[in-house]
Amino acid sequence: MSVIKKATVLFAKCFVISAVITQAVLFIGDLLEFKPVRYKTSGALIFLVLFGFLSIALLMKERRPRFPQRKASAILINEGYTLQLYELLKKWVKKCDKKGFSNTARLTYAEYLVSGGRIDESFEALSEINFSSLYDDQKRIFFNCCLYAALLSGDKEAAEKIYKTAKPWLLSSSDKNITSSIKNTLGFFEYTRGNLVKAEELLVQSIENARSEEVLCDNWLALSALYLDTDRPLYAKMAVENASFYASDYTLKQKLERAKSLVEEDYRQRLGA
Repeated sequence: MSVIKKATVLFAKCFVISAVITQAVLFIGDLLEFKPVRYKTSGALIFLVLFGFLSIALLMKERRPRFPQRKASAILINEGYTLQLYELLKKWVKKCDKKGFSNTARLTYAEYLVSGGRIDESFEALSEINFSSLYDDQKRIFFNCCLYAALLSGDKEAAEKIYKTAKPWLLSSSDKNITSSIKNTLGFFEYTRGNLVKAEELLVQSIENARSEEVLCDNWLALSALYLDTDRPLYAKMAVENASFYASDYTLKQKLERAKSLVEEDYRQRLGA
C-alpha cells in the first residue's frame, strides 16, 4: 500500500472513531444534563481533540521503525561489513515487515549487502521487493543496486541486460545524492567496457554531485586505477591522496591501502625501468 493510501485510511479511521466517540459523549452528557457538553461548540471541540490525539497516536504506531544508524555506523567504522552488522539490519527489516515497510527496508538492506560484497544475498533481497510499489527515486536506487551487484560479480552479460532495462531510470534522477551514486556505478560500468574516457567523465561528474564520504572515496579510488591504466601516475597519486580524506570506515581504509600499494608499486616499476 502506498504512503498516500496508508495516510488516507489512517485519517479515515481517526475521523470515524472521533465522530462516534464525540456523539457518544454528547449523548451521555444530555442524559446526565451535564452542562459543559451541551454547549454548541462542545461537539466540535471534543471532535478536534479526539481527532488530533488519535491521529498522532496512530501515526506513531504506523511509522517506519527507526534505522539503527548509530550502531551500524559504529560497526562500519571499527569492523566493516561484518555478520554483526547484518544481524542488526535483519532485525530492523523484521520490524519494518510488521509495519508494512518491507520493500523500502529490503532496498536499504540490499544496498548494504552489495557494499559488503554479499552479491547473492543482495540479489535475493532485491527479488523480494515489489518493484511497482516503489517511488521513482527508489526504482532508480533499485536498478543502481542491481547493476552494481552484477558488476561486482563480474557478470558482464548480466550487467549489460540490467543496463538496457534500467537506462531510462538511471539517467533521469534530479536528486544529487542518487545521481552521484548512479554515476559512480555507470563509471564502473564503462570502465569494465573499456570506455575509459567515458568512465573518467562519469566518475568526475559523480564527485561533483557527491555528498556521501563513501561515494567520494570510491570515486577517487576508481580514478586512481583509471589514471594508472592511462599512464598518468601523478594523477593517480593525487587521486589516492584525495580519497584519504574520505576513507572514514574500516572497509574504505582497506581499499585505500590497496590503492596506495598499487600506486607505489607502479612508481617502483617506473624507477627500475
